[in-house]
Amino acid sequence: MGTVATFYCVGTTDTKLEELRFLAETVRSSLATFSSSSSSKVEVVIVDVSAGQKETESLSDFKFVTRNELLLCYSKSVGGNPIVLPDDRGAIGL
Repeated sequence: MGTVATFYCVGTTDTKLEELRFLAETVRSSLATFSSSSSSKVEVVIVDVSAGQKETESLSDFKFVTRNELLLCYSKSVGGNPIVLPDDRGAIGL
């Protein structure tokens, strides 16, 4: 059984979702071409780092990490309470 190489495309899905999908698909297809002759597999994950009101909950064609999942994971790693982002993008203070 081969290994799985995971690549992360990180960006703001509230304003750049189509660009992230394009990037992720390009990475996935390019790397699949290189790994087609090996037992290694390629996985592409889109990670949302948006600060706006519009939330993307899931993507059907890629594994996806929501901003809430990312913030919860960070909060747990530093032993703090869950982080809630403010409504104003310019007012982020973690």
